[in-house]
Amino acid sequence: MLTLVTKTSQKHQHGRISNSSVRQAGSSINPVVRRLPHAYAMMNNTSVNESAMQPVRTNEALSHDIYVRINSVFKKIRPKDIYLIEGLCDYVNIYTRDERYTIYSTMHAILKKLPKTDFMRVHRSFIVRLDCISCIEKDMLSVEIRLIPVGKTYKTKVMSKLNLR
Repeated sequence: MLTLVTKTSQKHQHGRISNSSVRQAGSSINPVVRRLPHAYAMMNNTSVNESAMQPVRTNEALSHDIYVRINSVFKKIRPKDIYLIEGLCDYVNIYTRDERYTIYSTMHAILKKLPKTDFMRVHRSFIVRLDCISCIEKDMLSVEIRLIPVGKTYKTKVMSKLNLR
């Protein structure tokens, strides 16, 4: 804590600081405080009116890409290439039109990385890309060439997301 009074003789009998001593100490500090934003702006080559803290601008398409480690190489998978994700205990199979990738992850962690508008969890073990659904039967979805079960807890959410109810 910064002590404003340098001489003890300026204190009153009750241990309080007089207003004149505070004003004197405050007047010497204020010019320094007023110069800080300008000096900081000059250091970072920004104008005084421009904020030093600006949000980072990222490409929205890049923010949803998933990187999968294959041996020692990380491969980028775009969400538009994924049509199905299948959970197998601690592992997840990611199905694209070209390949299947098996990674060590949870369904919840993968679902967080995917765009919510395009993907939905339809079963305890399956996440589906919504525009890849070709047919809906009672409790089954047809995605590409596979039949995927729809869980009881997810059925109402799936139907409302597909505008069927």
